[in-house]
Amino acid sequence: MVGRWRRRRDEGADHRPTGGWTPPPLDVERAVAALDGSEERVAAVPWWDHPGLDTVTRRGDHATSRWFADWRRLEARHVGGLVTRARRPAIAAGVLSMHPDGWVREAAVEALARSDDEAALPFLLVRASDWVGPVQAAAAGAVDELVAAGLAPDVAVRALPLVERLALPGARQNEWHAALLARIEGPLGREPLVGALRGSDRAGRRSAARLLVDRNVLDDEVLEAALAQDDAVVARRIGLAGLARRSDRDGLALALAGASDPGLRAAALHHRLGGDAPAADSAARAALVDRSALVRSLAQHHLARRGVDGAEAYRAVLPGPRGRALLGLAEVGGAADAEVVRPFFLDASPAVRAQAIGAWARLRPDGGRREVLVAFGDDAPAVVKAAGRALRRHRLDPVTVERLWRLVVAAPERPDVRRAVFTVLHGQGRWVRLVFALRALGGDPDLRRRGEALLRSTRDAWEASATAPPPELLADARRLVDERRDRLSPADRADLVDLLRPWG
Repeated sequence: MVGRWRRRRDEGADHRPTGGWTPPPLDVERAVAALDGSEERVAAVPWWDHPGLDTVTRRGDHATSRWFADWRRLEARHVGGLVTRARRPAIAAGVLSMHPDGWVREAAVEALARSDDEAALPFLLVRASDWVGPVQAAAAGAVDELVAAGLAPDVAVRALPLVERLALPGARQNEWHAALLARIEGPLGREPLVGALRGSDRAGRRSAARLLVDRNVLDDEVLEAALAQDDAVVARRIGLAGLARRSDRDGLALALAGASDPGLRAAALHHRLGGDAPAADSAARAALVDRSALVRSLAQHHLARRGVDGAEAYRAVLPGPRGRALLGLAEVGGAADAEVVRPFFLDASPAVRAQAIGAWARLRPDGGRREVLVAFGDDAPAVVKAAGRALRRHRLDPVTVERLWRLVVAAPERPDVRRAVFTVLHGQGRWVRLVFALRALGGDPDLRRRGEALLRSTRDAWEASATAPPPELLADARRLVDERRDRLSPADRADLVDLLRPWG
């Protein structure tokens, strides 16, 4: 019986109040102003994300009411007049089509169906997935008429990502949208799709790339348009399909060796390594200094199979492309190669000095801590950052940690040094992290902020290890918890006391 009397949230129902209470009348001028003001809000949302806009607007009833004060007073009888008076009727009808009341949505869909503004299309496509039958049928009928009349190529390309999203398995009315997708794609020619590849809309580029690959349109112009965008998905989709299907695969692989996407460069190198042996060896040697670890790894593996000493190959190219050669030498070399790296600590280029520090720490069995610590005094933030990364991999002795802490205290004007030191501290054991987090709480605002972050991460991961505290750290922790009582909330302090209690 309860279910019969529960107020339905089905938006197809008429929820106008009954009884003696009469709601205040709709402020038409204010409602029209809100609809006009929503144009910028709608324009900021790409067509493919209109389902998200619909969800935010319809379900966020209270939030929507903040910018549309009369949102809850709207009824279906208001829709026609509001749309007629709005500055841009299609946008006004589109906003109203996202109302929680099904009667309002149906009236808005009827207004959208009468519009010749292309902005009506994404709203209609979303409503064609509506769960209320009359709303869904009205929207689907309107879309059918628009597609039958012929969509402009740029409008069709713009709609593709949205229809693809609505046609995903499990989506409401996905079979209808899948059939619609085929109808929209059919008339699209090559030129609008290539134009979409050059456009700024990411989703449009990816839909165009999918369709061009499906049609096997992979000529040089398409490849150039795909590579011109900083979009790894499009570049890989077109480039990999070209490597698999084009007749001039060897020439294409050579061209793709300079692609910005590392995955595409790796695929091109893989193809070249399967060809003529001298050409493959030459390609592998050139790729030894690629900026991608994946590409370098392919080259190193190929040369190793050919009996080439990888470390010797890197030493041969030094001091050429120094930074990348140092990276590669660290990947394949041994402890004896560390001395090859040492001269580059004084290189004029900060990038090379940073790579030298990283390579030195990787090649030295002890991590080369003394030289890495010196690098914390470098003027270049990139070198300091590399030093922090190098030391984070090691559990440091108390003397080294204290030396780093003195750098933090002595150089408040060097945020790069503080950032690097706290990178190292985050990699230490839980007791070291706890003590130095508490120390930082007593410093300046920047230091306190970093200390709070270190303390938070330490407490979150406390149970990840079960190490006993060294006596001196335990004593420091207890003293600092008491000294920092004004910097800790009562709950935090009680929690820290509980952490320390089991240790006597």
